[in-house]
This record gives sequence, structure tokens and C-alpha cells, in this order.
Amino acid sequence: LWTASDGTYRTIFAEGNEGVLVFDTFYSPGAALAYRDAIGRLLPTKEIHTVVYSHDHLDHTGFALNLAPGADVVAHEECARVVDGQAAPTEVWAGLRREFGVDGVEFELVYPGPTHGNGNVGAFFPELRLLFMVDTVIPGVGYTFFPDWHLTRYAGAMRSLLALDWDTFVPGHFWSVDRRGFEQNLEWIDVVRDAAREALAEGVDPDRYDEVHAWAKERLAAYAGLFRFNEYV
Repeated sequence: LWTASDGTYRTIFAEGNEGVLVFDTFYSPGAALAYRDAIGRLLPTKEIHTVVYSHDHLDHTGFALNLAPGADVVAHEECARVVDGQAAPTEVWAGLRREFGVDGVEFELVYPGPTHGNGNVGAFFPELRLLFMVDTVIPGVGYTFFPDWHLTRYAGAMRSLLALDWDTFVPGHFWSVDRRGFEQNLEWIDVVRDAAREALAEGVDPDRYDEVHAWAKERLAAYAGLFRFNEYV
């Protein structure tokens, strides 16, 4: 199992007995081709035969035909229902968990419920004690905005993944984290939610950027050492 990144986006791919199984496609035709070429340099005798979609957002799953024309495409039914990338899923699965064995690669896809986008799933590799999931937990304090997030259920759904036996979490952006880094990211979501309520209750004017910024920087100071805090706050 390998991980590939351009410094911001990240994904994984696995060497099978006969070919290669990849997760996602990167965010553009050029990035997909660069991903394919990187895999080809590492595994020059093996073709990509399977692409697993993480979720419906095209910056992760939109360019399968650039990456691997003719490959099988696997997606959760909630993703398959709405995804509109180059390649439609050829295998659709439903439910919360399913074990897969593809070309000698054993893994489990896990759908914890609504988190970000549609049908966003994690890939769990028990033997490696590794979990991969895109656009949810990342290193540091979180994303700088929350489009297409199901925030009411998000933290609980993500915490359900702590029931799996893993040590390393590979996110869809930046670098890997351990279980504590994973938990800390979810704690941040809770802290931001509570801080927003407190700010409104205390009369902070949401239309005054300077007022909001000063209040947030003071109340969230315990997280100031984490990656992207100054950008996020």
C-alpha cells in the first residue's frame, strides 16, 4: 500500500497480484495523469484496473478516464446516486460496511453515515492497522470553510470509526495522523460549534470581522499551536 500526494491533496493506491487498485483520481486531468505516471514509475509492469471513489466531489473523483480508462469503478450507493464525473461507477455497494478482496488486496469500505459530500467512505486495512478517508479529519484544526458538510451528525459519525483497530489515519489532504490527532480534529469541531453559540449569546456582531476575529482568537487560544489555526480562526 502506497500514499501519493502533491503536497495538498493525498490519496492511496495498492499493488495487487496482477495490477493496481487506486483510490480517487486527484483534482484535474493533469493531476490524474501525474498520479498515473507516479504509479507507473513505481510499478511499471502493472496497469490500474480498479478505481475506488471516496465520495461525490469531483476534485477527488472526477477524472477516472484520464487516470485509468476502462478500469472498474467502485462507489457507495449514496455517492453513485449523484456523482457526475467522467466515469460512472461499475460496482455500487450499500450499507455501512463491506469487505473487499480485489486482486489479492484485502480491505473493508466503511460508510459511517453523513459526514462530507455524498457517500463518503473510509477504507480500512486491518493487517496494516490503517484507515484512509477523504475530506473529513485532517492534521491541525480543520478546514477553513465547511461546504457540503453534514455537521449535525458529523462528529458522531467520525468518532464511530474509532471503534476500528487502527493506528494510522491517512486523510485526503496534507499528512497522516495518529489516533490522538484524529480525536483532536473532532474536538476542534465541537469547540468551534460551542464558541459560535457563546459568541452569539454574548452579543458578538457576526458582521464585524474585527470583533469576531478578536473574540475567536482569545476563546480558541488553546488551539493556537495547531496547523492552520491562524488561517482558520
